[in-house]
Amino acid sequence: MPSRSRLIAAVLAVLVIAAAGSAVYLSRGNSLPPCGSNQPLFSVLPVSSNDTVVLTPLGQMSPPDHVFPAPHQYIYVIDPTHPLDKEAPVYSPGDMVLTSIGLRHYNTLGSKTNHIDYTLVFYSCADFALYFHHVRSLRYRPFIDAAAKILPTCHFSTQINEDFCGGDVFISVKAGETIGTTGDLKAGAYGLDIGARDFRLPTGRSAFVDPSRLCPANRSVYDRCYAACTFDYFPPGVRSQLRFSSFDGTTRTEPPSCGTIYLDVKGSAQGYWFGHGSPAPGASPEANNIYLGPDNVKPSLGIFSVGTTGGSLPPGKYSFIPATSGFINRNLSDITPDGEIYCYETKYLSGPSHLTPSAVTVILLKLMDASTLQIEAENGGTCGSGPWTFGTNSVMYSR
Repeated sequence: MPSRSRLIAAVLAVLVIAAAGSAVYLSRGNSLPPCGSNQPLFSVLPVSSNDTVVLTPLGQMSPPDHVFPAPHQYIYVIDPTHPLDKEAPVYSPGDMVLTSIGLRHYNTLGSKTNHIDYTLVFYSCADFALYFHHVRSLRYRPFIDAAAKILPTCHFSTQINEDFCGGDVFISVKAGETIGTTGDLKAGAYGLDIGARDFRLPTGRSAFVDPSRLCPANRSVYDRCYAACTFDYFPPGVRSQLRFSSFDGTTRTEPPSCGTIYLDVKGSAQGYWFGHGSPAPGASPEANNIYLGPDNVKPSLGIFSVGTTGGSLPPGKYSFIPATSGFINRNLSDITPDGEIYCYETKYLSGPSHLTPSAVTVILLKLMDASTLQIEAENGGTCGSGPWTFGTNSVMYSR
């Protein structure tokens, strides 16, 4: 999310709660007319280009909270590298129906106390949902009135710093209507999360090695299945003017230019891997896991996105330049259960949005079988010539 990384775990916990109640507003969305084929759904950018500092592609990682590539995009209106407070309007990108309002309450958020921001879930048609997180304030009167009716039903805990309360609604809004604002430096929220789910997509569950671990049995606007790029549903003339990038100015040029989260490669080391046990109380639901695969902005760069269960490998994001042969820095999609140990000389990415490379971290990796991965961090700054052996701090992941 476009906020300080320590806030992400709290939001992910909210999404787990919200997803549990998703069936009602999903069914309300289903009451809308079917989606037509190949027509643009949107015409107005949700945040003006003049207010947007960075628009990211799908799949941004910020471990140990977003260990896996995020199934939504971020519209930053405040630059974390040069933070100046800003509150920007948020517009309805198309003719839609609001089906859910979520009120997220914080006892303390940044320097704010007793703070609320909003999650809004919309449907454009029966099989297409759009959601916003971190709407700072509501500006469309029907939304304001609906939220005011939901608030008295909420009972926010004083013991839990972040709590969530939601309500189901059915409110139409036209393209271009100002629906709210985003950006709140005092709260540490730098902009808007925007996610789309197109339930017509053929990828859906089939794109993952084990969809049961990433997708619930019933479709949800918050899971990874059917994640789509919101901006693919604008007219080509609008879409062609957008750049999906990171804070260092790098723009994603490889297709799909808006990014993807469908990154599992069956029978290889690339993709989503799950650690054992449950995350610690208050941690992100993804904290025990690890992702191995392409970067979301520079797919030519390999990434180890590591949560809290990496043993001798601290949480964080580690990058390397993939090689097409040999046992050092080998492309992760090339690695099969061949009995070999591979070595990686990675750069730990630190600083705002994990942009700044720092000291080299050496990582050993072995694909034990199609569903078991072994990794370990090593001392020293180079792999040497090998062969390599695991010590006593290796960790197993599965999928």
